[in-house]
Amino acid sequence: MFLTDDDYKALIDSDTLDYVISSEASTRETAEKYAQDEIKSYLSGKYDTAAIFAATEENRSDIIIMRMVDISLYNLFASQPERMGFQIRELRYTNTIDWLKQVAKGTVSLDLPTNTDSDGIPETIIKWGSQTKNNMDY
Repeated sequence: MFLTDDDYKALIDSDTLDYVISSEASTRETAEKYAQDEIKSYLSGKYDTAAIFAATEENRSDIIIMRMVDISLYNLFASQPERMGFQIRELRYTNTIDWLKQVAKGTVSLDLPTNTDSDGIPETIIKWGSQTKNNMDY
């Protein structure tokens, strides 16, 4: 998996994390898989998500780690009875999704590998459309 135990320490203590996942590693792995797929859905248009999530140790992007932990914790806390502690997770999740939307639009750029064609040239996004029709009636 992309995330490690240490990645969670900045956002949650280990006792709370163990409680939320009910000491089952598969619960955390599932939440991380969902988070990774959600991040890929926003970044795959411009960024090479296979390379991003294949990175190991020091080569991983800190911002992607933080955003993935936020989404994973949101998914884990959403399944808790009475959703205890859910408000802060929901706020961080919403902020992460808003940030991912900005990245997808191109208003936020990241220092991550971009998609390239078979020759290694970065792919560009082509926008289709036209100007608003002008009526020149006098």
